[in-house]
Amino acid sequence: MKYTMTNKKSTITLDTVTGDISGDTYSMREIIKSDLYATWDKVRKVWHSDNLDDTIEKYRSYLTRCYKLEAVEEPTTEAVEAADVKPDATTNTTKSTVSTESQNTKTVAHTELVNGNDGFYQVVRYTDGTIRKVFVG
Repeated sequence: MKYTMTNKKSTITLDTVTGDISGDTYSMREIIKSDLYATWDKVRKVWHSDNLDDTIEKYRSYLTRCYKLEAVEEPTTEAVEAADVKPDATTNTTKSTVSTESQNTKTVAHTELVNGNDGFYQVVRYTDGTIRKVFVG
């Protein structure tokens, strides 16, 4: 399962399956070391914790209260196929409504541009808790 954790303007992603912590980790390195018991892997250039899932379960209320710990919904195969469509470069990042395939209307709560390993992605978070990740380039 994946989680996001935010401190001020920095957001990191916690992957309990692999034990890796990625994202804007430089500004949160002391929190990662002290609260998540992770170490820096120089070879892969990622933070790693062997018992990340146990740590999250044990300190869930603390991490939620202090760092806004939230579970990230894994994309389905339909969402991945829909994300393969490249958006226009002039994408509006303000709050708006988006119509889905089932004709339901969702309200965008937050959008951000994230640097992935293979390029930039636009991450769109909706008010109902769903997340859509679109490859930008």
